[in-house]
Amino acid sequence: MSGLTTRLLLLTLLLCGNAFAAQTAWEFQTTGMVKAKPTIRENTIYIAAGQTLYALEMNGKLRWKIDLEAEIAASITVAGDALYVHSSAGLHALDRDGEQKWFFNKPDKGPLVAGSSWGWGDETLPDPWGWYRSSPLFKDGMIYFGSDDGLYAVSASDGSQIWHAAMGPVTADPASYKNSIMVGSWDNKLYSVNAETGETGWVHEALAPRGAASKWIGYYGFNLNPVVYKDAVFVGARGTYFYALKAETGEEAWSVKVGTSWVGSAAVVTEDSVFFGLSDGKAVLGYNRKGGEQNTFFKTGSLIFAQPELHGDQLIIGSLGGQLFRLDTVSGDGEQIKALTDKTGSYQSFFDPKIQPKDLSPHQATGWSINKFLTGLNAILSLTVHEGVAYLGTASGKLYAVPL
Repeated sequence: MSGLTTRLLLLTLLLCGNAFAAQTAWEFQTTGMVKAKPTIRENTIYIAAGQTLYALEMNGKLRWKIDLEAEIAASITVAGDALYVHSSAGLHALDRDGEQKWFFNKPDKGPLVAGSSWGWGDETLPDPWGWYRSSPLFKDGMIYFGSDDGLYAVSASDGSQIWHAAMGPVTADPASYKNSIMVGSWDNKLYSVNAETGETGWVHEALAPRGAASKWIGYYGFNLNPVVYKDAVFVGARGTYFYALKAETGEEAWSVKVGTSWVGSAAVVTEDSVFFGLSDGKAVLGYNRKGGEQNTFFKTGSLIFAQPELHGDQLIIGSLGGQLFRLDTVSGDGEQIKALTDKTGSYQSFFDPKIQPKDLSPHQATGWSINKFLTGLNAILSLTVHEGVAYLGTASGKLYAVPL
């Protein structure tokens, strides 16, 4: 290689950075969006897309698949010899080969919102931004999961209902703390519920922006998974606030307001810091875990909905713009390491009325634009890091395995 060629190559690398540094080991195509975080247990990868549950070898080869005839947008829970799958029809218990053990019949319509607040008319309609669903939590022989009318506890052995705690729609994953289950609801409240009886302990209601913005229903809802770390629970809400609460009492340890952006992703907690992604803020923020002082601001250029994952001291981040980033949790320095598409542009451009089909209602047009945005940019909807490999669930229906 000539000296001039070498200098040109080095210049190109400096200008382009590491945008495409991470290579794809393999990819697997499904029949729907891979919305929920892949689950990896005993050399098997479990993912769901559309109505189908897939079990893959670690090299991406299909082991088996099963059609559950209902939409699946929640991660698969593995406990003992069983798989627990929450679908729009209810809760399925399967064996490790995908054969059904039992089924708990509880249809889940997901979050419904007043269309008038969004400019969609006077109907109560599904929230097209609320595509995740509550993943089952296994604890002491019980399965806990959220549905459109609250939190359910069923027996892991036969699927019989133990209790139901009524509240607003629950699409977040439940979290466990001692003898309590923490769960967020679209009624804008975070609940601590007794794991044995279903009785409500403490309740924390989220704040919302003041003034005219307070009337927008889009600023209400604990739609993200609470994360329990030691004796605290960390969770953000649509109302632009992030909270650190004492898990025993629900008392606020600290909170921060993040401008006018939804908190987009569930948090990642380390010994020193708490990290989470923003929606319209298009960044990942980090705060001191104990005091709440901001220590990290990393601009991504796109919305972050998938919960980031740790890889040593690195935070691995996927965006709805199809970008993969790594962020050093010690220094706060970060970079893009992969892009799943060569398309660029603001997501708002997909919502231009000029490109929306004219025969759609305002609500249908919003759903159409969201779908075009996610599929057009090959959005990363879910992310799992396992043994040095990032597994990316995308809106194109592909699962990518990307060595880090």
